[in-house]
Amino acid sequence: MKKFLVIALVLGISLTACKEKEVYVEPEVAEVVVPIMQYGFDLNNYDVVTDTVKSGDTFGNIIDPHLVDGQSVFKAAEELDAVYSVRRIQVGKPYKILKRKDSLGTPEAFIYEPTKMDYVVLNFADSLKAYKDKHPLKFVRKTASGVINLHCLRQWRKKD
Repeated sequence: MKKFLVIALVLGISLTACKEKEVYVEPEVAEVVVPIMQYGFDLNNYDVVTDTVKSGDTFGNIIDPHLVDGQSVFKAAEELDAVYSVRRIQVGKPYKILKRKDSLGTPEAFIYEPTKMDYVVLNFADSLKAYKDKHPLKFVRKTASGVINLHCLRQWRKKD
């Protein structure tokens, strides 16, 4: 009797262990990345450092910590000065530094916004290039409507 139970137990375990279990694997869905185009760059491709100019900051103080070996603050300042005077960088104005998503975090561009409409780009990509541009304008027409009730108008005049 004990042999029968042991054989039945071993047989039962081996039969249940041999069954293949169906595993449902969800197909992978590719993420759709919507490009964020600003200043002529797709910001999804860069690490963006955003800050504002603080009191006592100079162009050299702002850009020097982000440069890698072989890049010169002096050359960058000269190139930018040809388009926009580095002495006109004002406290409280925003700037962005676009860095490549690589191990060095190599800077690709310095973007300064002197006004809400204008911006200045210093591109470090292949060679130093600086240029000024404007944000695209978008006109939005807004209207309001309402009814002026004669009774309300009389009440308003009485208060004066």
